[in-house]
Amino acid sequence: MPDQINTAIMLLIVGIITVFAILSLIVLLGSLLIRIVNRFYPQLPQLSTFEPHQEVKPNEIAAIVAAVETITGGKGKVEHISKMNKQNKS
Repeated sequence: MPDQINTAIMLLIVGIITVFAILSLIVLLGSLLIRIVNRFYPQLPQLSTFEPHQEVKPNEIAAIVAAVETITGGKGKVEHISKMNKQNKS
């Protein structure tokens, strides 16, 4: 019986270490990928459709800026706001 418990504990420890190692690898590779993409492609082209006759209201701008500041912890900034056309979903 003690041999079975020792084997079970050893398997538990090996499993936990394996999961921790794989998750750590995923986080590190994800961070590396983000840094590489941000270095070589700092600003991707905007894919939104802008209609000049539609203005964004000041209170909407304030809400968007506040949301971005809250979500990014003050690190993000709003450079451009435009309304997009609604597309029919069929």
